[in-house]
Amino acid sequence: KNMKVSSAKSMDELCAPLVRKVEDKMLWVPPSTDVTPEIACEGVDKLKERFPEHVAVAEARMKDAGAQEAIKKQLLDKAKAMKGQLETVVRESVTTWGKSLVEDLGTKIRTKTLEILGPDSAEAPREALAKTLGDAASLSSRGIETKLLQKLEEAIGSWAKEAAKEKAKDAKASEL
Repeated sequence: KNMKVSSAKSMDELCAPLVRKVEDKMLWVPPSTDVTPEIACEGVDKLKERFPEHVAVAEARMKDAGAQEAIKKQLLDKAKAMKGQLETVVRESVTTWGKSLVEDLGTKIRTKTLEILGPDSAEAPREALAKTLGDAASLSSRGIETKLLQKLEEAIGSWAKEAAKEKAKDAKASEL
C-alpha cells in the first residue's frame, strides 16, 4: 500500500513507517540478541513473552523516550510562538524604517537636485527622479524585510537545536 512505484517520494520516505514499526518492536528485544526474521515478524506481546527479563528495561526506555518527546514538543511550541511574535517585531521595525528612509531620501534628493539645477529647472523631471529613487528604496526595504524573516526562521531553528542540547545536558546531569 505504501510502496507505489509511481510515487514521488524517496525510498527513505516510503520506508519510514516500516522502519519506525520495526524500531518500536526492537525496543522489546535485548541488544545482545541476534534478530532473526521470526523475531522481527513477531508482535510486541510475543516479544514480551519471549524476553520477560528485558520488559522492565524496555519500559524504562520508552518512558525516557516519551519524556524526551514531551521536551521536544514543548520546545517546538515555544519556537512557534516566538517566531510569530518576532515576525511581528521585524515587520513593524522594517516598515517604520522603510517609510522613514523613503521620506528622508525623497526630501534630500529634492533639496539637492534643486540646489544643483537651480530654481529655474523644471520641477516635473526633478520630482520624477525623486519618485524613482523613493520607489527603489521602498522596494529594497521590502527585500530586506523578506531576508530578515528568512534569517529569523533560521535563527529560531538554531535556538531550538541549542535549547534541546542544553535540556539534554541538564537531564543527564540531574541523573548523575
